[in-house]
Amino acid sequence: MRALQDNTLSTIEKIEESRREIVKDIIHELEERAIGAGTVTFDGLHDALRKCLEEAGVHDLLLGWEISSGPP
Repeated sequence: MRALQDNTLSTIEKIEESRREIVKDIIHELEERAIGAGTVTFDGLHDALRKCLEEAGVHDLLLGWEISSGPP
């Protein structure tokens, strides 16, 4: 039973790491496109993306999930 729990936690950690990398890559691509088009600066876009995610509740959702999952 312990092995199953360890494998499950390992899988969850890998999924979480992949999710973070995907989000990071998407944000990077959007930033590069906007900067390349000359529509925004990096700092302005970064702040706008953070505010948008915060207003959508993503930040609170992630905090709640991290708190409920506890340390690995």
